[in-house]
Amino acid sequence: MRVDLKKKMINGYEVGKLLANLHKISKELDKPFDAPEVLLAYSEQNNGVNEELSIYVIHPIYFPPEDCSYDKNELIIYPNNPVSPL
Repeated sequence: MRVDLKKKMINGYEVGKLLANLHKISKELDKPFDAPEVLLAYSEQNNGVNEELSIYVIHPIYFPPEDCSYDKNELIIYPNNPVSPL
């Protein structure tokens, strides 16, 4: 079932906090804001990312449609873990 994005609301405070933390980490790592290392460091520091924030904030930044193919199943590769098929 596909969610109607126009009806979905997320907490603006949480979005702001997430973006501020990502910017802080990117500066600490001396990496671009959209570098995968920034997201990985954030995820490690915060035990993952809230699912709704992930869908509406993280995916457009770190997995933009022009760089990712969402119309086919692919393997997910986790650092330090075995490969997990979708």
